[in-house]
Amino acid sequence: MARSKNKLKTPERIQTLKDAVEYLENNPNAKVTKVARDFGVQRDALRRRVKGEVHDKPRSASNARLCPAEEVAIERYIDRLDQCNLAARVRFIADAAN
Repeated sequence: MARSKNKLKTPERIQTLKDAVEYLENNPNAKVTKVARDFGVQRDALRRRVKGEVHDKPRSASNARLCPAEEVAIERYIDRLDQCNLAARVRFIADAAN
């Protein structure tokens, strides 16, 4: 079976999932697979929603090298270098980050 091409969390998709979950709550004998097909949503996404595994909150990058405070400090350092008319070289930034 072909998967849906739209994997983005658009407001329309989220609302459709909510409608499908509401339908399942009102019709406990309905099959998840058929409801997913009827509403045009992915079966696994609907099943997770029914179980309560909803992850709509944005996650921070798992490969971030600096925490937000360190990033702000680096930005201030670059601004300070710019105010002194010094070039913000990669080596300077790398040294400041380490």
